[in-house]
Amino acid sequence: MMGLLAENGPCEVNPDGQSTKVRNLSWNDQANALWIDQPVGSGFSNANPVNWPNNSITAADDSHAFLQVFFTEFRQYNKDVFIAGESYAGHYIPALSHAIVEGNKDSSNVVVNLKGISMGNGMVWPGLQFQYYAPAANGSLPGTHAVVNESTLAAILEAQPICAVLDEQCSNGNMTACSTSFSYCGDHMWDPIIASGYNPFDLRALCPKKTGLLCYNFSMVDLNLESTQKAPGTHPLGWSGCNLVMQDKTWWADFPQNMAKYLPAVLEAGVKVLTYNGDVDYIANYLGGKAWALAMDWTGKDAFNEAEDKNWVLPDGKVQGILRQSGPLTFLQFLQFHEAGHMVPINQPAATLYMINTFMEGTFGQVSLSQTGNAIQLPALSATDQDLVTKVQALQADIASLVPLTQSEVSYDQWRQIEYAQNTERNAADSAELDLKTASIKELTAHHGRRRRGLATEIKELEVMQQKVPVTKQLLSLLNATENVQDVLIDALIHSLALVELEEKETQVSMLAAIYETDKSQHIKYMLDGESSEVVIIKNITDITVQIHGKGSPYDLRAQVAQNRIAMKHLNIEQLKVNLPSYVVGNLTAYMTN
Repeated sequence: MMGLLAENGPCEVNPDGQSTKVRNLSWNDQANALWIDQPVGSGFSNANPVNWPNNSITAADDSHAFLQVFFTEFRQYNKDVFIAGESYAGHYIPALSHAIVEGNKDSSNVVVNLKGISMGNGMVWPGLQFQYYAPAANGSLPGTHAVVNESTLAAILEAQPICAVLDEQCSNGNMTACSTSFSYCGDHMWDPIIASGYNPFDLRALCPKKTGLLCYNFSMVDLNLESTQKAPGTHPLGWSGCNLVMQDKTWWADFPQNMAKYLPAVLEAGVKVLTYNGDVDYIANYLGGKAWALAMDWTGKDAFNEAEDKNWVLPDGKVQGILRQSGPLTFLQFLQFHEAGHMVPINQPAATLYMINTFMEGTFGQVSLSQTGNAIQLPALSATDQDLVTKVQALQADIASLVPLTQSEVSYDQWRQIEYAQNTERNAADSAELDLKTASIKELTAHHGRRRRGLATEIKELEVMQQKVPVTKQLLSLLNATENVQDVLIDALIHSLALVELEEKETQVSMLAAIYETDKSQHIKYMLDGESSEVVIIKNITDITVQIHGKGSPYDLRAQVAQNRIAMKHLNIEQLKVNLPSYVVGNLTAYMTN
């Protein structure tokens, strides 16, 4: 939806957020275009949350099924089909295009006439792309400068090879490696850039504080308007541009996967692949983008690696990028897109429209190239640390020592429940007396959590969901009125809302309730005010009654509430009584006086 309304759709939202106007440079300029909310459960795509996919392969199966239905009903559009996306589409598109190629072999399916795919600043092969974060942070990208100090840069350099090994192991099915990578690599590769204040999606600029973690002002795109929510085909929900809570809780094992391995079969089927990267993006920078294109094993690898880099020139004579391609059919093309960040159509709308139109016409890479061009030089990777294997094993052992069950003894759904239950950091709470499986889930929960980043974004998500949970509106009043307690209550609200959104089955709800019941001795670590110092906050448990969405009856769950006694001393008890249920006020009052 963000791409449709903010980047390349037929209409753009006016600054008032209440009306639209025709976009002059829409990607449907020379094509029939269909913007799809996927995976199922994102945007306005409707499904029972219990059936939401938690990996790109399952999401691809759903999208392929949709295309089967669509092209059955609208056969006139099944001509030359192209799939385009950006960012995490580097996971979605390889999986979907592979599903289409394989599905076309089944005579019972509608053959999807897939001609090409394009990925903008795609996160395709994280383990390899991570290796180029240090040069990106150190000012190697055009028009940028170093955004971290030497000690932080050294930490990124140390983490790079570790993350490469973890992601490779994750791609081979090691769930411990997946969870370690998701937490460790995010903390060591992304957090330092976010903490620097620079926009990780465009290192030329600082990140405006009011825009949240996305660093772009999309405030005019408010899909929570009553008129939008009542539109035909939609269903009432709390919409947000990026739901970090749900992403962290359900996709942690998918992110580290190497999705480049699905592209050789797509290329061999005659489908053209265009991958392009804005050259001032940090998150999916062009150095890592070219690296995975060079490293991917396919029949044209040698020819592509030996090909020349040439300047890509627009019709007006401007050099807009550097292009590499190979062979007369140019099945694989990589473009370093000048003067653009993570969302290239926002920075270079006319040039991206020219790129996508010529790609669909089959002329991209055949015209508008200078015979000589600047080569895309990849910096040499740092030598592998002698202690790399030991470091990786230590990271994994830190988790494995807490897990008495092997992956074969714990289903994937149970591993997912770990992320649904809580979002805490490392903790080895005393749980020897618990049932073995409950203990395993509890201990893993304590270790797999990630810190909540972008407080403003989280509060926005709560605001748009407040009608779903009666108690939420009351708690939000307190949050908005008393700034000091945002960090005190935010985690409890997030978890209660996430549980409501998931529509857990009764057995799963019972398991979650049991986990909360046994967490009375747990300590939670928070990162406060964006600083590096960690503050251990006194914990306690407060009852929060939530309405389980779709079940029609209240269910009493226990949500973790971290108590910061210093902040609590400044609260007005009378104000609490106005805004909160009496049983919550009683608990908070008791905690303040203990």
